[in-house]
Amino acid sequence: MAEELVYNENLIIQFSTADFQAFALNDDDEVETKHFQSLDAAKRWIDNKTAKK
Repeated sequence: MAEELVYNENLIIQFSTADFQAFALNDDDEVETKHFQSLDAAKRWIDNKTAKK
């Protein structure tokens, strides 16, 4: 079963120990999404997306 994690007001869904999908709002307030193999990589991507705001 998937687990939802909230990180810096953005959503990360963990499907397994090596399968994550991150969702982040971009500058146009549209949702961007990307798959990752680690939680740390998903968090770094969110940090990079939200640092631009």
